Formats: sequence, C-alpha cells, structure tokens
Amino acid sequence: MDDVIRLSAYLPEYFFSSIRWPFLLGSFTAVPALGVICLAVGSLVGVVRRQPRLLVFLIPVAASQALVVVAGLLGEPGFWGADGGIYTIFLVLQIILVSVLFSRAQGAMPAAAALAVFSFAYAFAAVVIAATAFHVPTP
Repeated sequence: MDDVIRLSAYLPEYFFSSIRWPFLLGSFTAVPALGVICLAVGSLVGVVRRQPRLLVFLIPVAASQALVVVAGLLGEPGFWGADGGIYTIFLVLQIILVSVLFSRAQGAMPAAAALAVFSFAYAFAAVVIAATAFHVPTP
C-alpha cells in the first residue's frame, strides 16, 4: 500500500517538476513541461472567460492517476507485459477521451486546446511512472 501512495504522490511531483529542466531527459521531461505550460494557459483563459465546463478535463487526469494506482496495486511488473501494449492502449483511449471533450467545448476552444494538450501530457507522464513503478526512488 505504501507503493501506491508513493506512486500517486510521485506522478504530480514528476509532472510539475519537469518545468524546471524541460529538456533534461528529452521527451520524458519536455512533454510534461509543455503540459504544465498548457495547464497554466488553459486555466488562465478558462478563468478569465468564466468557462466552468472546462473542468471536465479533470476526467483524463483522474484516469491517468488511476493508471498509476493500479500499477502500484498490482505490484507485478510482468502483468503489464514487456511490449508495453497496455500503455499504448491507455494512451489511445486518452486521445479519444480528450478529443471528445475538446469537441464538446464549444465557445472555449483556445482554453480547451491547451487543456487537451495538458491532459495528454499528464497521461504520458502517468505511463512513464507506471512503466517504471518499481524503479522510482523512495524519498
């Protein structure tokens, strides 16, 4: 259970800390850093234009967090497969979900576009954390 809590806390820490060194590890830090920027832009535009319907973009974030929790609960790296197929399926489902949410954000397209990029970047970070769940250093 400690692994689950540790991994759940590590995902947002990894994601938001990537803004400090966006190109340190290539796409492993550049994609989350882009997501942090898009979150800031999308949130700012959404608040200024008073678009509370953009809160639906928390759904993909919750799904990403759930992936990390499941990875911590199962505890068997072999379950996920060496080929990473489950992660590819997860990212494809996230793209579909984010696309549907984006298409329904009429009147808030600029903020929705930024939040869609953030959501996918967070999903990418969740896949990285879930795939390396047993190599994450304990604080």
